[in-house]
Amino acid sequence: MSFSEFLDLCPHRVIIEPFASLDSYGTTTYGTAVTYQARVQGKSQMVTSQSGEEVVSLVQVYLNGTVTPQDRITLPVPFSPTQPSILAVQRVSDESGQHHQVVFC
Repeated sequence: MSFSEFLDLCPHRVIIEPFASLDSYGTTTYGTAVTYQARVQGKSQMVTSQSGEEVVSLVQVYLNGTVTPQDRITLPVPFSPTQPSILAVQRVSDESGQHHQVVFC
């Protein structure tokens, strides 16, 4: 699937704020927010979190970008909560290399 065909399937916009650091009080700070064209879909699915435990993902976000579980995501309305925790991230590749990522929230 070409990149333009992938974007045709992405009607939503999500905001990703990359993890920057933890301050001395344990408060997370984030970098500059970036808006991505994405496909947001509600679906219950078991995933393995970064800590290795099995958890239920209620929302999957398909986008072309680099996301880590430490980042903060903001979903469009009507998805709730609008800033869910990122449980896991899966990279999807095609014959040309990395194509997109699936973010499980």
